[in-house]
Amino acid sequence: MKKSLFLILSFIFASLNCLDLCAQKKEIIGSVVDQEGKPVKGVRIGVVNTKILEKTDKKGEFCLKNVFPSDSVVVYLKGNRGARFLLGEVARLQLMVKRDVLMIGNGEGTTGSVSIETLVLKRYGSGSVITAQMIERNGYLTIKEAIKACIPGVSFDYSDGGEKIVIRGSKSLNLSTEPLVILDGVETSFNAADQGCHVNDVEFIEVIKDGLGYGAKGANGVIVIKTKK
Repeated sequence: MKKSLFLILSFIFASLNCLDLCAQKKEIIGSVVDQEGKPVKGVRIGVVNTKILEKTDKKGEFCLKNVFPSDSVVVYLKGNRGARFLLGEVARLQLMVKRDVLMIGNGEGTTGSVSIETLVLKRYGSGSVITAQMIERNGYLTIKEAIKACIPGVSFDYSDGGEKIVIRGSKSLNLSTEPLVILDGVETSFNAADQGCHVNDVEFIEVIKDGLGYGAKGANGVIVIKTKK
């Protein structure tokens, strides 16, 4: 009798949780205009860590379906530039592009703004970027744990009495397998970044297997870590 009652209560609790989760999903209608108020056509609007990616039409309008208030939205502009922000509790988004700033409104007024920057985040969904959202959802305890779980082709070598990170397929100019690690714009070692930076402070981690753009130092790949401001 007690077991049956426990199963029934468990089922009811699970059902309520499911209903609550489903209720959080929403459809967001939005628009993008320039600083003169003219609609901007062809702007891509994506949701981090999902396959949701839409384009604005000739009226500058778009629609995001099945999104959560906790989702992060990425606005892709020309020249690999764009901006990212938390969706929040809104039913409508009004976005205005002003030079290096994206103004965010909810249909009733401006609610905030974010800087427009060159997007390292342009490869979301390709398996090369780990976001703060992914870290939070999966409960990773360290940067190393997050990379091991999320990035294919990365391994950790325990030879020579120590642990070294290896990005497979990278070529070495000096027999070393260590990738270039950049933490908030400063070059460091992977161990120093992993031990000195708490994973919950990370905004995103990007692993670049072809680091030729960083010169000889990037021959073994590059790991870019940016912390939250």
